[in-house]
Amino acid sequence: YKLLIFKSKQKTIKFLKKKQFFIDNNKFKRFGKKTNLLMLVKNKDIVCTGWIFFGKKWKITEVNSIVTLKNTLLLFDYETPKKHRNKGYYSTLLKLIRKKFNKKKLAIYSLSYNISSKRGIEKAGFKFIKKIN
Repeated sequence: YKLLIFKSKQKTIKFLKKKQFFIDNNKFKRFGKKTNLLMLVKNKDIVCTGWIFFGKKWKITEVNSIVTLKNTLLLFDYETPKKHRNKGYYSTLLKLIRKKFNKKKLAIYSLSYNISSKRGIEKAGFKFIKKIN
C-alpha cells in the first residue's frame, strides 16, 4: 500500500489522467483552502480517496453544523470505488493517515446511518466522541 498526498489541483489532475480515475470537478475547488487530497494506492490502482482539512472551523453541510477544531486535523469525504468496497481499504487508508500524522490530533465524522463508514472508522482505531446534530 502507498499513501499519496496531493496539495495542488494540477499535480492531482496529471496523476489521475495517467490512472484513468475520475474525481468530481467540484471537489477540485477544495485545493488552496487548507485542504489536501489523500489516496490509497495498491498495485498502481487507486483503491480509496479522501480529504484532510488543516483549518480551525469546518461546516458539516450534511447536518448544517459548524465545528471548531483546536489543534485538530479533520478527515472528510472518503470514497472507495465500488469494485474495491468491502476489502478493508478505507480502514487501511485511515490507519496509514493516523501513522503519517501520529503527532497530530485527528477527527473524522460520518452520518449516523452510514454503517459501512462507521465500521471502517472504528476498525482504523478511531473512537466515537459525540453526536453532532
